[in-house]
Amino acid sequence: MKGALMRVAIAVLAVFCFCLPAAAQTEEQQRFERQLEQFRLESRLQNEKGAPIGQQVLFQYGGYATFDYFSFDDRFKDNHGGTESALIGYARANFYDAQEFFVRAKAEYRTFNPGDSFNGKGDQWVYPVLEIAYYRFDLKNQLARNEGTLIDWDFTFKGGRDLVYWANGLVLSQLLDGGVIDVNAGRFTIEGVGGITPGHTVDFDSSRPYFDNDTHRGFFGGMIQTQFLGQRPFVYGVAERDYNDDIARLNVSGAASPILTHFGYNADYIGAGSTGAVSDQLSYALEIVYEGGNNLSNSFKVSGGSLVGVPQTRDNIHAYAGDLRIDYAVLDPYRTRLSFEALTSSGDSDRLVTNNTFGGNKPHTPDLAFNTLGIVNTGLSFSPGISNITLFRMGASTFPAPQASALRRLQVGADFFVYLKSDARAPIEEPTLNRHFLGVEPDIYLNWRVTSDVTLVARYGAFLPGQSILSTHAVRQFLFTGVSFAF
Repeated sequence: MKGALMRVAIAVLAVFCFCLPAAAQTEEQQRFERQLEQFRLESRLQNEKGAPIGQQVLFQYGGYATFDYFSFDDRFKDNHGGTESALIGYARANFYDAQEFFVRAKAEYRTFNPGDSFNGKGDQWVYPVLEIAYYRFDLKNQLARNEGTLIDWDFTFKGGRDLVYWANGLVLSQLLDGGVIDVNAGRFTIEGVGGITPGHTVDFDSSRPYFDNDTHRGFFGGMIQTQFLGQRPFVYGVAERDYNDDIARLNVSGAASPILTHFGYNADYIGAGSTGAVSDQLSYALEIVYEGGNNLSNSFKVSGGSLVGVPQTRDNIHAYAGDLRIDYAVLDPYRTRLSFEALTSSGDSDRLVTNNTFGGNKPHTPDLAFNTLGIVNTGLSFSPGISNITLFRMGASTFPAPQASALRRLQVGADFFVYLKSDARAPIEEPTLNRHFLGVEPDIYLNWRVTSDVTLVARYGAFLPGQSILSTHAVRQFLFTGVSFAF
C-alpha cells in the first residue's frame, strides 16, 4: 500500500509539472539566467584596463565589448541556442584612495535560434542598465592625506549600487542598491550592509510574476570577523525582506478557475564560518547557515483530480545550508591548483517545488527548504538552485604553456560534480523520484588572455542524470564561448 501511494503521488506530481509548459519554461529560464550570473560573478572586473588604485589621484575610463554564443539542453531534451552581445562602459575617479567614484553601464542584446526563446518573443534587449554606481570614502586615508594624522583603526563607507559578497556566497552574493560600512580595529572587522536588489535581479521564486525583471528583496545585516593565527573566523546575521507584494490569479491546467496566489518570503539568516590558510599550499573557506523567518504557503490542493484554491497561511522557516571549499596550490611552474568543495542545503518533503510559492510549502506546516539569492558554483549544465541539494565538486586548473609568449596567460581547468538530494522525499526544481542520487557532471573551461585587450573564454558541461531524475535520462549539454575586446 505504501508503495502504491508513493507511485500515485509521483504520478500526480508528474502530471502537475508536465501540464504546465509555461511554468516549466520559466524554471528553465531561471536556471539559464543563474548560469550566466555565475559567469558574470567570476569575471566582474577582469576586463577593466588600467593600473591598480593606489595613493594617487586617478581618473580612469574605458569599456569593453563582449560577443558570446550559448547552447544548452533543458530537462525536456529541447535545445536552446543563441548569442549575446554587450557593450560595457565605465569611469572611475579616485582621490588618494580616500574618496572614489565609480560608474559602469551595460547595454546587452540577446538573440535566439528560431523557436528557442523562453517566452516566445525571440530576440530582445536584456535590461540596458546602470550596472554599478557607487561612492566610497576611507577615513584613515582621508586623515592621512589632508591632516597628516595616522590612526590605528579605519572606517570606510560605500553607497550606491555594487556587488556585496560575504563568505562563500551562500546568502549574500548580489548587486544591492544601498550602503556598506566597514570598521577595522586591530584584529577585528565589523561590516554592516543595507540595500535592495535592483529590479532586474532574477528571483529564486519562478512562480512569482515578473520574477526575472522586477525583483525587490531587501537585505540588512552585519558581520564580525577577527584574525587568529592566520585564520579569519566570522559570524553574521542577515534579514531578507520581500518588497515585491505580488498577487496573481494563475491560470493552470487542471484548475476549474484561476488560483489566487499571494507572495511573501521573509527570511532571517544566521551564519558562521572561517577562511584561512593551513599551510603555504593549502587554504580553505567554510560557511554554515541557519535560516529562519516566515513565508506564505502553497495556494492550492488536489481534490477530485483537479486543482482547487485554498487559503494561504504564513508559516515559519527552519532550514540550513553549509559549504566547504579546499584549495591546494602545487607550486609548480604551471600554477596548478587542485580544489574540493562540499555543499548541502535542506529540503521540505511536503513541497511540490522546492523554491516556489505556487506548489510550495503545505499550509500550517514549518518550511524546511533552504532558499536564498546567493550564488555558488553548482555546475554548468544541471546548475540546480541551492535548495535540497547536496553536491561534491573536485577540480583542477593549470596554465599549460607558461614559457610560450602567446600562450602564457592561457588557463585550462575541469570540475567534476556529484549531485544528491539532501532529503530523498523532498523535491528540487524539477520532478524527481524519492531517491537520493541525481547524477554527475564533468565540466571543462578555458580562459585565455590573448592580449591586454582581448580575452577568450569557453565553458562546456555535460550532465548525466541519475535514476532520481523523472523527466528524461538523456545527457544534457551546455556550451558557452565568448570573446571580449577592451578599449
